Amino acid sequence: MQRTISTLSSVFVSFCANISDNKVKTWIIENCYIAGGAIFSLYNRQTPRDYDLFFYDKMPDYVYAYFTECFKTEYAISIGKVQLIIKFFGAPHECVNQFDFKHNMYYYEPFKDSSKIKSVLHDFSFLDKKELLLNDNRARDIENVFMRIRKFLDRGFKISHKERTKILKKCDSAKLTKIKKEYKKKRRKKKQSLNNFY
Repeated sequence: MQRTISTLSSVFVSFCANISDNKVKTWIIENCYIAGGAIFSLYNRQTPRDYDLFFYDKMPDYVYAYFTECFKTEYAISIGKVQLIIKFFGAPHECVNQFDFKHNMYYYEPFKDSSKIKSVLHDFSFLDKKELLLNDNRARDIENVFMRIRKFLDRGFKISHKERTKILKKCDSAKLTKIKKEYKKKRRKKKQSLNNFY
């Protein structure tokens, strides 16, 4: 675990060192925690695709404006491998508790407590399993969870029939809106290509 903490700390310190505005730097240092898949990857000696930085409070306009030349979406500001998450904010028990799969539900607070990785589940065994286990507290975007399964399977994760069924039932209750939309979009594209052919 110490190797994971050391890498997260190094990434965070390096990122902050490149922020020239001291007011912006101070706000980020005091309001940030790292959460999500990077912790699982590092713990399992893999290179993270990115590092998600979450914030206790909504990002102020002056901080957002500082990153004016960076790539932005409604979800995050991307700076190299660092993503500043702007769509969701709040304490870890609010944000991390809404993550989709249990192996991602860990966080690291570089300013408040840099000595340990924490878990909202109070269970570190999920870091040792390459198994998709749905977070039952997930209330939002359940359709997105279904869409993300393939990504994890391609990375060598397993999912049981029980977990698949649980996700499908939740999707069903959410009316499968995203899946239906994707299906309709594919049908439209197929129809257009057939029309172009004839």
